[in-house]
Amino acid sequence: MLSKCYVKDLLVKHNKIPVSSKLSILSSILSLPKEKILVYEKELSHRHIQLFESKCQDLLSGVPIEYLTNHSSFYFLDLYINEDVLIPRPETENLVDIILKSGIKPSSILEVGSGSGAISIALSKNLPKNSSTKILSIDISPKALKIAKQNAKLNNINNITFKEVGIKDLKNNELFDLIVSNPPYINSKQIRYLEKSVKHHEPILALDGGMDGLDIVRDILNFSKTHLNKDGVIYLEINSKRQYESIKKEFNSTFKTIKLLQDQYGRYRYIFAKK
Repeated sequence: MLSKCYVKDLLVKHNKIPVSSKLSILSSILSLPKEKILVYEKELSHRHIQLFESKCQDLLSGVPIEYLTNHSSFYFLDLYINEDVLIPRPETENLVDIILKSGIKPSSILEVGSGSGAISIALSKNLPKNSSTKILSIDISPKALKIAKQNAKLNNINNITFKEVGIKDLKNNELFDLIVSNPPYINSKQIRYLEKSVKHHEPILALDGGMDGLDIVRDILNFSKTHLNKDGVIYLEINSKRQYESIKKEFNSTFKTIKLLQDQYGRYRYIFAKK
């Protein structure tokens, strides 16, 4: 160990780790933005060095960088993240973008599966300023809801009500203009084939969608039969065209429109339905 150690000394260590990741780790340890890390000239304490080494070893073992830094960016937002919630993905960010670009001005939104709160917070932050939208965001995980509430406060959002309940047990007479979800949609048998960083660190509860991955998707669509306003819309993230075809066959008569949308990579990723 060096008798004196500075940021520049740590940035040249662990060649298998990108410099950007090492900067993120140091940023979280020193509680400074990355641009200030590059010009940080103070000697690092023994505790800082130990933390850096520990987090680098965790990263090399497969722990996602977001969990090591407790930070994720999502649709221009900063979010607190830990292993109680899924790491927000670009595909989900794209779903928010699709909704916002649709021009919808909902007065009531239901999000099923709060997770980190990313979707509801991003919608609240970016809907038209004259919108008086009320958002209900539900999750069965009290730990996830704690993170979601923390992120809402972090981003100065106060029009979201978080509730610990599953969609099948939600007792609500309200009609919603928009129902949105990134639900668990992985086939139970496929969980073991996921990347180690996902299956060993991200919450399985938020990944496992049952035998065909559509358990929660069906629950949401069944709930919408009685809780979606006329001309209300649904946006759901799914895993494949096959899942969509199964859902369309089952719910085609329920909706005026039900179609499959592609993500930013051209993959079939979202179900859009309109009552």
